[in-house]
Amino acid sequence: MVTTLSINTKVLPGHRIEVTNPALPEGRSVTLTVHIAPGAESGSDAKAPRRGVLLEFIESLPPGPRSAATWEEVERAFQEERNAWDR
Repeated sequence: MVTTLSINTKVLPGHRIEVTNPALPEGRSVTLTVHIAPGAESGSDAKAPRRGVLLEFIESLPPGPRSAATWEEVERAFQEERNAWDR
């Protein structure tokens, strides 16, 4: 016999949903069908991803060198790291 449950939930951050119900038997296979409510395609209460968030983060970092001044310094740092792996 097929048991049908109807559960309403909200989409969580990261575009995830979570379904918990005591009628769901642990270890059993289930089929989940998702119906998006009309007019909710963009999510009236969902925040759209902000553009430039990464740039804002980088600009918020304290001033200072973020990279080596020359390619030779980068190569030397990589070689020191590789040498540390062999120790």
